[in-house]
Amino acid sequence: MKFKKLVKQFIKDSATYVKAGFPTITKEEYVKRLETCEACPNFNHVHRRCDLCGCYMDHKAKWGTAECPDKPPRWLGIKKK
Repeated sequence: MKFKKLVKQFIKDSATYVKAGFPTITKEEYVKRLETCEACPNFNHVHRRCDLCGCYMDHKAKWGTAECPDKPPRWLGIKKK
């Protein structure tokens, strides 16, 4: 992923997270999200990043507003369930 696109996506996701009041998810949901990411072919196990959005999934998976960038998403933000 190109650096400019990565930064743009990070700013967008961060703004959504901040605007929503920094919602987090349960530990169980966090573990489930990470397991889903780790089983995904787009997950970079060396850097623990998603090759689609470029995010570090150990962090992004904690954000309640975050969702998987795959089409269709493998997991959704808490507001979209």
